[in-house]
Amino acid sequence: MQGQDIALLLKLATQNAPQVPPKDLAESLFISPSEVSKSLQRSVKSGLLHIANGEKRVDQSALMEVLSHGFKYVFPPAKGFLARRPHGCVGGAFVVPPSRPTFRTCGSNLT
Repeated sequence: MQGQDIALLLKLATQNAPQVPPKDLAESLFISPSEVSKSLQRSVKSGLLHIANGEKRVDQSALMEVLSHGFKYVFPPAKGFLARRPHGCVGGAFVVPPSRPTFRTCGSNLT
């Protein structure tokens, strides 16, 4: 996802007309029609937008989740990639166990 995807979704969510032509969206957001098309495709793929019979419906609860906890949608885990690290290669999202955040204050023995 890109920043313009969020802008496009917010524009669609605040409009009363579900059948807004992509050309009108492009003009109102000052982006090209091809970028609107790509943005709509990314939004459908991520599950934030549903298009049926020309009507564009934003999943508003998912959009609110993106706005508050967006990493799950914006940076989806890619299965099977290797990342270069200073100590060698590390497997992708499905290989690496999730890290446990640890918060310590001065003098505390919390782990």
